[in-house]
Amino acid sequence: MKSFYIACLVFIASSTYAQDWSVGVRLGDPSGISLKKYLGGKKTYEGFNAVEVSFGRAYVLQGQGAYNRKFDSWHNANDEQCDERYLVSSESNTPLGLQVHYLVQENLSQIGTENIKGLDWYYGFGGQIRSQSILYTYRCKKDGSSILYTEKVSDIDLGADGVIGLEYKFDGAPISVYADLTLFMEIADDPFLFWFQSGIGVRYEL
Repeated sequence: MKSFYIACLVFIASSTYAQDWSVGVRLGDPSGISLKKYLGGKKTYEGFNAVEVSFGRAYVLQGQGAYNRKFDSWHNANDEQCDERYLVSSESNTPLGLQVHYLVQENLSQIGTENIKGLDWYYGFGGQIRSQSILYTYRCKKDGSSILYTEKVSDIDLGADGVIGLEYKFDGAPISVYADLTLFMEIADDPFLFWFQSGIGVRYEL
């Protein structure tokens, strides 16, 4: 899974040498880097479409209690050898997330009686893949003896999402700031489980 993420980042990084890209940082879910490709040329104040990619640290995919409850169904080592099995502990690593969105962006020229230049709103759809590893430590009892085992399990979530947000570009500077809200629906491995996600960020136009 890490190799997949690295390959995606290398491809994206090589693509940013082309025109009509912006790159920056994002705080939220995920927290990391954010890239945006303007389709059909640089953005104008009449609106445009874009593709957005975000990669970084995601929120914990499941609570530790949920991982403990899933131990019996997830374990795969020494099952046939154990008369009894007891979970001792579980540890999870830093979860990673990759989002890809297709965006439709429109200018907000006026809010109430205030004229605003540089403020856009956008909506779109896309997909996500999120991964996390859990290390289980458990005891296996067999014929009166007890042996301590460890087992590493990968939790990979794949699904679709919808996003809505605001973006403001500073007049005379290649800098934009944004905030968004996303509703993510898992398809695998917990179908129809919904997550709300949000984030803020800043990007520099290349």
